[in-house]
Amino acid sequence: MCLTTDPGSWKFCQPIQHYLAQIQQAQWSVLSARRADKLLREMLFERAYALRVRAFARNYAGADLDMHFSLVRDLQPLDEFLRILREHGMPGLVSRLERGTL
Repeated sequence: MCLTTDPGSWKFCQPIQHYLAQIQQAQWSVLSARRADKLLREMLFERAYALRVRAFARNYAGADLDMHFSLVRDLQPLDEFLRILREHGMPGLVSRLERGTL
């Protein structure tokens, strides 16, 4: 088994160590379902260019219609999420999730 503290078995874990390091160093972010839904409903046409252009598929024949609705700018760092939980407790966190401010 790879998830162990026994140094003797670490030699089997080398392929996994690279992925584990990437996971540990990643910048984790969160977004409430309510905020994501609100953003989608309010900003769909603003953020998805092909939806704003009349007859996009006909005017841009052969163009890739794979549209992306980016939420990167709207994500909250996990550290901020956890800080709110620490400082305001579960009720404070839940109220922000419910209002869609996180």
